[in-house]
Amino acid sequence: MKNAVVLMYNFDENKGKMIKMLCLKMGIRIKTIGKDQYKESIGSLSGIKDVYKVDDIDDNAAADFDDEMLIMKGFSSDDLNMFLGSFKKNGITKVALKAIVTPTNASWNSLKLYREIRSEAMAMGDLR
Repeated sequence: MKNAVVLMYNFDENKGKMIKMLCLKMGIRIKTIGKDQYKESIGSLSGIKDVYKVDDIDDNAAADFDDEMLIMKGFSSDDLNMFLGSFKKNGITKVALKAIVTPTNASWNSLKLYREIRSEAMAMGDLR
């Protein structure tokens, strides 16, 4: 998982530490995202060069969120299954809001991506 990176949002100290330890064991880079970074593009936060455009700066939308969220980049299907499967084995509770960086969402900011995956999670019953 040489190029894999995980963006972490709003984890409490204990769960955050457990996820970071898992990432270190698996050779995954970690970046904790603070609220002051929410308007930066997902692409630039995850290390993609030349992604400066930030879609959806909506001044009427919520300026932040408190839900846990994981954004992953550089994972193969097998790597992703292994990473997420390791949560249960390591006593890490489920993270309802997860996404993979795509060419589409790389130009979004964290607020837009949060709204999109929260809406999907609610529709699937993963979040209330």
